[in-house]
Amino acid sequence: MNHEEQKKTHDMEQDPFTRFLFGERRNNHFQQDEVQNRNHSASKDENQLNELLSNVNVEDLMKNIDTIMNSASQFKPLLTKLGPLINKWIK
Repeated sequence: MNHEEQKKTHDMEQDPFTRFLFGERRNNHFQQDEVQNRNHSASKDENQLNELLSNVNVEDLMKNIDTIMNSASQFKPLLTKLGPLINKWIK
């Protein structure tokens, strides 16, 4: 069986409704190229992420997070007192 005959048999295997909804099936060669492109871009993204994370100073990051949490806990009583006042302005 040559390539054209295989394609015709393959198209006949798909019913018209499936072809309408999902389109023609792609050639296996194109699917392999897409998988390779995805793998390449995923590895490139992973390398960029690792490079970025290697430049992060974890100790400073944790200190900044602690500072933000302390500030939020200090503002909480103020926000609870201002809540009813803000609700009156909204209404």
